[in-house]
Amino acid sequence: MLIATFGPSTGWAGKTITYEDERFTLGGHGLISAADVLRYDLQGQISWAYAGLREWVEQIDSPSIAAVPQAPSSQAGLGGPVEAVPPTVGRDIARLAATLRSGEKAPERVAAASALGRIGDPRAVEPLGMALEDKSASVRTAIVNALAKTGGPRAVELLGMALEDKSTSVHKAAANALAGIGDPRAVELLAAALNEDSSFIVRIAAAEALGKIGGPRAVESLGVALKDEYSGVQKAAAHALARFGGPRAVELLAAALKDGRPRRDVVHFAAVNALVKMGSPQAVEALGSALNDETASVHRGIAVALAKIGSPRAVELLGMALEDKGRDVYEAAYIALGKCGSPHARELLTAEVPARSGSGIHDRRDQPAYRRSPVDPCLAENPHILRWWTPAHDKLLTDLVARWQWDWYWEVKDEVLKITPPDVVEMWREQDPACERNVWYNVIMHFAKSRAEQLGLTHAIREPEWKTCPLCDQPFVEDSLPFPLVQRLGIDRLDFCAPCMHGTLGWDSGDKGASEESILVYLRDMADAIGRVPAQGFGEGKGDLLRLDSSGRVKLLKLLEKKPAVSRVQEAFGSWLNALIQAGVLEDGTRRTSRGIQTIAQDGHVCLSLGEKTIDDWLFAHGIPHEKEPRYPVGNYRADWQVGDVFIEYFGLIGNPDYDEKTRAKVRLCKDQGIALVAVYPKDLAMQDGIDMKLASLVPAKSG
Repeated sequence: MLIATFGPSTGWAGKTITYEDERFTLGGHGLISAADVLRYDLQGQISWAYAGLREWVEQIDSPSIAAVPQAPSSQAGLGGPVEAVPPTVGRDIARLAATLRSGEKAPERVAAASALGRIGDPRAVEPLGMALEDKSASVRTAIVNALAKTGGPRAVELLGMALEDKSTSVHKAAANALAGIGDPRAVELLAAALNEDSSFIVRIAAAEALGKIGGPRAVESLGVALKDEYSGVQKAAAHALARFGGPRAVELLAAALKDGRPRRDVVHFAAVNALVKMGSPQAVEALGSALNDETASVHRGIAVALAKIGSPRAVELLGMALEDKGRDVYEAAYIALGKCGSPHARELLTAEVPARSGSGIHDRRDQPAYRRSPVDPCLAENPHILRWWTPAHDKLLTDLVARWQWDWYWEVKDEVLKITPPDVVEMWREQDPACERNVWYNVIMHFAKSRAEQLGLTHAIREPEWKTCPLCDQPFVEDSLPFPLVQRLGIDRLDFCAPCMHGTLGWDSGDKGASEESILVYLRDMADAIGRVPAQGFGEGKGDLLRLDSSGRVKLLKLLEKKPAVSRVQEAFGSWLNALIQAGVLEDGTRRTSRGIQTIAQDGHVCLSLGEKTIDDWLFAHGIPHEKEPRYPVGNYRADWQVGDVFIEYFGLIGNPDYDEKTRAKVRLCKDQGIALVAVYPKDLAMQDGIDMKLASLVPAKSG
């Protein structure tokens, strides 16, 4: 490394002083010390190779070498040898560079690179750059971080090279480092990577870095990236532009919002979100213009965005959109005004009588419940997921398509987690950059959708059929039902429309003004119809309709149209349990001799109450062999059922003193004798899923 050159006024004009292997050398003469170098400088005989070297040499501690040659000078006698200083940076740089170059273990080399970065000396740049070919990605990442701390033109150049590294962690660190340096050359390197690099991961990292730097060049490059073929890059570019907020950024986002080319939904949504973050008057005008543009595919998102901004101009633009004859724009504006809450928004809604229906997902009959957005093929190439994706996962996708057809992807996350080790999923979530920008389970779902398209699995999805709902006689298309309703009916038995289903099966749906007598009549009729105790929220469970034939479903749904809201039942009777008792569906413990009417369970067992029949039918439906009224191993008591070594009791007459004493005696017997007992009470039958929670442990495990 060149340290200094002797000037023309000396007898050694043009001779150089260099530093190699921790030693100084005077050209043509041999080794010299740091003190000698400083003396030559004091005498005005040398010119330093670059700024900062004098300070560095001052810190070097090398022994003086005897018979150091003296340069001929007219300034002889200006002093003897300069006293050496304590151990220095230069020596540390050489030692750390050697470790970085030849350390056997990656952690050693990482530590060396990090130490060079902490020193921050320009002479550390070249040793760091030479080690950028290290086989360890962790070492290369440490080198990139060290170069960020040293800075300078050469460091920027090396960081630009690191953008092309095959490791995600390395090129992401390089992008962040360039963003931190903020050098004009860094902007050019990042812009080139964003618009030209073949790796979408590099392009995303470059977009994020440019968002931190800013400036006209960065804005223009991000505008180009809004047209990138990969949706992740589009979103990163839009997010970066939102940080600038200037007129040019708004202009670019507005243009992206009106891009009518196929498969642009992702960038449309990203542009909307970016404009909302800006919230400037220019952003509001851009959203208002796009709301009425026929090429925009996200009218509802735009309308909601204007509602979030909530400024007087935003509300005015939504009001103007109510005059649009297109269904999508009208409904989007109408719903968004309802979210604003301002007096002007309420005034506009009061004046506007909706002429059209079907604005909600549960109100549709003639269009799909979920928008069928084009699938981004690049998502199937996610290397972080492909590392752990197996043929078993592909088989899973095939099975889901066969089972749920057009709604298959809604269960991807849960099913993937069942066959993937938790530690694998956790590691993926920490390493995949996509999980930093999106909710992790959405990353899995969209990968799966793209993967299924890539493998041709979606060709097995049949065309949804048009049917006539037997409850309202209205035509509807099968895929207009939201997935929760599809789950309750089964994909091949979608015989009812979403409005009719939701009106009777939705959470706390029903008559909120039902009289007490109508509630009691409903509970009795429902108990007769289903042959068991109707639990609170019956009809809302996934399995309530699955086992019924078509006529049974029609009968049950028509009965559910008369159901009282749960909140109304609780208001009138205090609880669903009390209402069941008042209706005579469940036994009242004060009527000891009235043990209900004898009923026959589905397996032929005689039951003395509807509560007993409900439990017996549950055991039968789940394929659990059970004995009715078995004797306990000791004593003279009988249980209601026995399953293997487990005894089941239905204590349905709680409240009667004699009955309560017998109940306590049975419980004590089982505790003293170590007998396994499952005690079921009326409240368990009244709760939705209450019986499932009580008896789930008895269900035999599935093999395989």
